[in-house]
Amino acid sequence: MITIGKIKTIFRANNTTKSSITELASDMALETLNFCMVLDNMKKWSLSNNIIRTSLSVEANIEEAGSARNQNDFIHKMKIAAKEAVDLEYYLEICRKEEKLAGNVELINQVKVINTTINHLLAV
Repeated sequence: MITIGKIKTIFRANNTTKSSITELASDMALETLNFCMVLDNMKKWSLSNNIIRTSLSVEANIEEAGSARNQNDFIHKMKIAAKEAVDLEYYLEICRKEEKLAGNVELINQVKVINTTINHLLAV
């Protein structure tokens, strides 16, 4: 069972490494914005907008889960973040299949790490 105390421990930043899920999500969102600049230059605005929206939603819901009022609130926000991470991974995989956009493999890996972490937290 996840308690508010455990939630606060999960979201407490580690000063020596980027191990908190909030930092991982923040780094992923910044990388996504950089990737979307490439999409914008290729005039793929619709795809870029969807990717930015899902990326920022992942980060925002993780941040909101960090200040959850109770266990149900935490679970609800993290489930939304997990759903958005799946959507983001889908969009990035589509881009990866496009030869000109194949350079996003590291970003896909970041999203997978975040989604795995979220699913692990929800399974506890």
